[in-house]
Amino acid sequence: METTVHDPQEATSTDIVDTLIAGGGIAGLVAALTLHRAGYSVRIHERMEKIEPNGFGVTLQPYSVKLLFELGLEKEMENVGIQPLMAEFYTRHGQLIYRDPRGKNAKFNWPLYTVHRGKFQEVLLRHIRSEIGQNTIRLGQKLIAFRQQPSHVEVDFVNPTTGEINTERGKILIGADGIHSTVRRLLFPNEGPTLWDGIAVWRGVTPVKNLYLDGRTI
Repeated sequence: METTVHDPQEATSTDIVDTLIAGGGIAGLVAALTLHRAGYSVRIHERMEKIEPNGFGVTLQPYSVKLLFELGLEKEMENVGIQPLMAEFYTRHGQLIYRDPRGKNAKFNWPLYTVHRGKFQEVLLRHIRSEIGQNTIRLGQKLIAFRQQPSHVEVDFVNPTTGEINTERGKILIGADGIHSTVRRLLFPNEGPTLWDGIAVWRGVTPVKNLYLDGRTI
């Protein structure tokens, strides 16, 4: 007989959890923490065999920050992020074109944050592992197929290194597996490939001794 598991720390691969999440990035981790706080069991499956604090700077808009504050992450966001108060646009000759207030400076109730993606991910990982359990995140698990049943969904994952396939079951499946989402492709097989819009963005991270402007301006 199939059983529904409400304690994610006791869940095994043969149980039906409330929520299976494909992808251990920012979206998957925030979804897991939010659902856990609401009383749902969760299990995250990430294709990478090791999660490392890689990435670049990302901007979190005020309403996204509101959610993070509701999850109790206000102090940690202050420790790892910066609250920009202004965005400024310049010509290539350094002449100011336009100035636009941001976050609380723009009368929002919550700040805007810029933060290194890897450090933000580390904050979420710590909360996931301490609050939900060390086994909540299954690494080396690439989603390859799923089947919708009347009461649950069956999801097949493969280990990219060993080729071992295992099947997990959950009441719902959340596809948080990125821009080239396998979940989306399987749901919408006729959607076609991802198209490039012709715009490229160069990003990088470097230590800076003297901050440009006041350190609170984008």
